[in-house]
Amino acid sequence: MTGTRIVVDGLWRCLCPSVDVPALLRAVNGSSYARPTTRRGAQPGTGKPAHLVHTLKRTPRPGCTAMPTGTAAVPLPSPTSRPRLSCRGSTSSSSVPGTVRRVHNGAATRVGRLGLVSGTANGNASQRANGTGGTLEGDQQHQLAVLTLLRSRPPYRRELASATNTAIYAALRHLQDTPAAFDRINAFAQYLFEERKEPLTTALCEALVRSNCHVNGSADAVQDMLHALKASSIEGTPSLFHGALSVLAVHPDYLLRNAVLREMKERWIDLAPDGQQSVALGLLRDGQYERALNQLDEMTEAAATAGATPVPPWLLDIYVYVLGQEGFLDDALQIVNHRLLRDGDTVSLNIWSFLLDVCCRAGHFSGLTYVWNRVVRPGGNGLVTPSDAMALDVLNMAAQHGDADLAAAVMQMLAARGTKLSMPHFEAMLDCYAQAGAIDKALQALCIMNNAGIVPDQGSTRSIFLRLTAPAPSAPRSARDVRDAQAAQAATMESAVAALFDLKRQYGSVPVAAFNVVLESMLESHRHYATATTAAVAKKGTQAHSTDGTEAEAGLDLYRHVRQLCPTGPNRATFRLLFRACDDPVHLNFLVREMHSFAFRPDMDMIDDVVYANATKGSLDQALQYVFDLIDEEAARRVQSSDATASDASAADAVDEASIAAHAESLRRQPWISRRAAAALARRCIEEEDERIWTVADASRDRGRPMDNILREAMGGVHRPKAAHNAYGVPHAVGADQEEPEPEEGTLAG
Repeated sequence: MTGTRIVVDGLWRCLCPSVDVPALLRAVNGSSYARPTTRRGAQPGTGKPAHLVHTLKRTPRPGCTAMPTGTAAVPLPSPTSRPRLSCRGSTSSSSVPGTVRRVHNGAATRVGRLGLVSGTANGNASQRANGTGGTLEGDQQHQLAVLTLLRSRPPYRRELASATNTAIYAALRHLQDTPAAFDRINAFAQYLFEERKEPLTTALCEALVRSNCHVNGSADAVQDMLHALKASSIEGTPSLFHGALSVLAVHPDYLLRNAVLREMKERWIDLAPDGQQSVALGLLRDGQYERALNQLDEMTEAAATAGATPVPPWLLDIYVYVLGQEGFLDDALQIVNHRLLRDGDTVSLNIWSFLLDVCCRAGHFSGLTYVWNRVVRPGGNGLVTPSDAMALDVLNMAAQHGDADLAAAVMQMLAARGTKLSMPHFEAMLDCYAQAGAIDKALQALCIMNNAGIVPDQGSTRSIFLRLTAPAPSAPRSARDVRDAQAAQAATMESAVAALFDLKRQYGSVPVAAFNVVLESMLESHRHYATATTAAVAKKGTQAHSTDGTEAEAGLDLYRHVRQLCPTGPNRATFRLLFRACDDPVHLNFLVREMHSFAFRPDMDMIDDVVYANATKGSLDQALQYVFDLIDEEAARRVQSSDATASDASAADAVDEASIAAHAESLRRQPWISRRAAAALARRCIEEEDERIWTVADASRDRGRPMDNILREAMGGVHRPKAAHNAYGVPHAVGADQEEPEPEEGTLAG
């Protein structure tokens, strides 16, 4: 029975272009025997049962040559040979157990070439294409030669000399996708060109092109190879162009990449997924982030179709890293969110840590909260544990945006790991509460700080002060609007004062900084709305209600509870706030007495305010008493200095003009009242004919601040009868040959 003939020629390929190469190989390599037509019991001429017929492939009959399974062992018939092959040694064709399907002459060679192009054929196909033997021994020798080349060391001359061209080409195919084999590939190619005189082929060119993925490669080398192919009239293969794109992803060249893509488009070569990935990486390396994102969108849309290759996770990781480092955090977060929504994809912990870091450094609050809620917050996965420094950055960002929940989560995390909380942590926490409008919790944070041994100061409470004194959303236009806003502000201040008393009951005491910030906010609010009321009434043209004393009375009313709230009492900052708010001499004298009771000495600014207030509308005796206290302090220091000098007779004899000048210079550096207070005191004393002003004038002159001009102005402004003498004596007259002493530059009373 004649077997089926398969003719593999040009017509076959035209009618069936999608023919499977492995199927052709099986058609060429496979051999089958026809089923016998005799009775079932035994094989004719053998006496063997029918169930042993299949063993004839493995166990040939005596005198017959066994049929190998490889295509290289199949004898290719000549055009004049018979279509039926018989076992050698048989006497007739009837003794042949079966027939071998005949293959068209030259089909095996053509199929071998198909296998070389597609890369799906086995090793025997390459041997057939190069005319080598197909025995097992020859295949082993070929593999050994390739392995020897792969394991060789520079300069490779001995191994190359003993290898065939087929082995060298096979080694190049193995090495072309290995970037570290850059030098080896160049050495093999140079040997083929110089020693073996091999012409330039696409396979050799592809190996050289792909080797430039190494860091020592370059885009210029790829351009030279493409020009050499064009000069040799050799068309590049799709694999060659994709290899060029992979090199340009490492060594970006915008013009060359566009040229390769344009040539691929002209030749109707589709861009494979690996080529799209190379283009995307090249755009990222070029800094063309918009085009890189467009390329990623195209790849994502293509991957959405059935059976398409999805975008690999490593490429998305590169996008996230590059976009995050360049500040495109919104795009990076969108990519991460897309990966989370995609089935079977996960985001590595390195990506999450990187995003948390860049969001903190860039101040990207929405991205920070997204990452924190995903992988950090105890209620979430808890996959990433930020460092203490990063946690402090997160806490500061939460304070800026008023996210109290995030700030509380950070503080809980730091406390759980045993981190010692310091001033920056607590300040960020209370800033967060103040920004969110939770004044009671912000004041509570101050109490927690104080109990932890961290004493807050005025700088720690600025956020609370800004929140308590924040103006209304819309500017008041009339006196009624001002009163409404003032009522709302008063309600806010009442709640803050109530929070102080609640904290006193809860913690036993309130830090002075908490009391001071509420006092400062109250004084500032009264000052602001008093000014706004005056302006609104003046604009309307009506008479304003008097607001004198309202600010000071409100502050002093709260000050009366300072001992109740703060057992340690007020500090100097408390009295400074009250002194700035008071101008009544009664209130100022009260504050001075309070400072003495708490062992605080008033500074010169406070004394100057008290002297001026008493000299203008208070007690003159009280004003002069404060000035004489300054003089007595200097006199006491002078007595102590003279006693120390008198104890040494030799030192007393050494007192000269230099020591006197030094003493005068020390007097100039001593604190003294300002020109404003001195002028008010001089006018008041001259009006009341109080001679103590001359003692003050002498003390002022000793300190380099003469009051002659001030006294002359004060005496000129007093209306009195003309007389040569008065209670002040004869006014000091400057002779014709004398000049009036001028006050020194920069003095207050001159």
